[in-house]
Amino acid sequence: MGFSDDPYGLKSRRMILTKHHQKFKELQREGRWVEALRQFNITLNYAMESVNYSMQVLRKVRERMQGAAPKQKEGVERIAQEAIANAFYDYKLKK
Repeated sequence: MGFSDDPYGLKSRRMILTKHHQKFKELQREGRWVEALRQFNITLNYAMESVNYSMQVLRKVRERMQGAAPKQKEGVERIAQEAIANAFYDYKLKK
């Protein structure tokens, strides 16, 4: 996992999760309950995958921060903030 790619990976995951969630809400509004239940399962599974990915990013950030010079820490902190925001966003969708 390259650090320069992580923010894009996190943002992509957030967009995909939002689409899954919107699809679930659409099916629910239409009263298509069996399909909505399937979509709900897909949405929750993807949310968990996104949270796990965010946690991996945070672990990598922590490892990098332990031995990084001050200038390097700035870029690593930005990635950490994005991972935390992504995990929080995923959590809010599940509620």
